[in-house]
Amino acid sequence: MKTSIAALAAALVLAAPALAAEGTKGGTPQTHHCEVQGKEVSKTKKECGKAGGTWAKGAPTLPPPAPSKPEAPAAPAAK
Repeated sequence: MKTSIAALAAALVLAAPALAAEGTKGGTPQTHHCEVQGKEVSKTKKECGKAGGTWAKGAPTLPPPAPSKPEAPAAPAAK
């Protein structure tokens, strides 16, 4: 009986850090965002309220990808 209790306690002690770390890996998708004057801004709910914004339901839209700058052409070879 004592052996099984000790084994159970050891399993719980060893499993606790693994269970705690599991929640930080992927997380849950964001379901609300802050809108200030019609623009989405990245603020917490508390910061959004202080800024006079609205905490709106729905995932925030992703910003458009930045246009990639074409590489500058290499200097022409000397003739």
